[in-house]
Amino acid sequence: MWKFRRFRPARLAESIKPLDIPGCGWYQVHTLRLDSTAPLEQEIFPAQGQRVALLMMDIGAYQNQDIPPGALERAEALLRGFPDKDLILRVVYDTKGRGLEHEPATLDQILRHMEQLGPIINRCREKIFQLQGIFVGSWGEMHQSKFLGRQAQLLAALDQATGRQLFLAVRTPAQWREMVLCNKDLGQRLGLFNDGIFGSPTDLGTYMDREAELCWQEENMGLAPVCGEAVLGEEKVSYRQAALDLARMRLTCLNSAYDSRQLGLWQRETMEKGPWRGLSGLDYIGGRLGCRFVVRRARLWRENLEITVENCGFSRLHLPAICTLGVEPVAGGLPVDIPVDANPNNWAGGGTYRFLVPLSGTLPPARLFLRVRLKRDGVLVPFANQGEKEEVFLGELL
Repeated sequence: MWKFRRFRPARLAESIKPLDIPGCGWYQVHTLRLDSTAPLEQEIFPAQGQRVALLMMDIGAYQNQDIPPGALERAEALLRGFPDKDLILRVVYDTKGRGLEHEPATLDQILRHMEQLGPIINRCREKIFQLQGIFVGSWGEMHQSKFLGRQAQLLAALDQATGRQLFLAVRTPAQWREMVLCNKDLGQRLGLFNDGIFGSPTDLGTYMDREAELCWQEENMGLAPVCGEAVLGEEKVSYRQAALDLARMRLTCLNSAYDSRQLGLWQRETMEKGPWRGLSGLDYIGGRLGCRFVVRRARLWRENLEITVENCGFSRLHLPAICTLGVEPVAGGLPVDIPVDANPNNWAGGGTYRFLVPLSGTLPPARLFLRVRLKRDGVLVPFANQGEKEEVFLGELL
């Protein structure tokens, strides 16, 4: 009988340990030319300890011609051979800040390049976390291009060529709104990449009215990844102010190498309160990139286990995942996973979520665990609870 069942809760406390969360955290940029003849193993040096990497694929050598078969084979080899990372892919004509000079002369040539590369990108989609930009602009950042008047057409062509499944991204909220106005189906897959965060009052042209756009991002972004680079501007931005702004941006990933002056400023600051006390402001910001789940409470309520989870990160878990309750009988027997009616992809940054897990009256005395797994490969997503690795021990059902 349920009235005779008891639950001994575990001690649940937040940890400040770094978490290896798929599709979240720091990244570095790797620029690789398709016309290079160097062996791939001599060109790929991914940063250790980082889950995400940005691959800037330079096709500028084929500015006004089709990409030859050998280069297309190299493109697929690059994507398939890149070490175990969640790849942000940006295909570019320019890596020197001279977008107008390096982009093709005609729109048809860009569309042809998308047509050529699209099937390759689609075949490698399991490795690609986000596809940024539309090939044009300085550094592929969608500025300094004569084709920005056709940017909605270019994004639609890229989306079609790559199978309409990937997360995409544009540079500014204004561009985002234009794209979604043209194609409402993009709303849940289209994110942002802001490579001018804090660089000026407009984030180097990302915003017209920064405060208004941050309010808009806080309200409308989060379903798709938001990535970027922090830049040292004329006014120094402390880690405290940065964390407030990055939470409003719903930031998922941040460049760990640029701008070293801004990152160094946060590194020299020290947290003074809370569980992060004594660590640097840089550690604090890095620990909150993307999602950071903390189980706050587990208790028996009638015939259910009530669980409370807080997402202390800036954003969500974007890769599709499921939540289960692990049951490990104390006296032996086969452990089981009970499906939980809670979608971890809906746990937005800064939010607290409570859900009930119905428990069968026939369950034996058991240790209970909360688990979040990726659908693609079953990998466990770690929680930020003390003493835990991936799953969280909630307590014992007696």
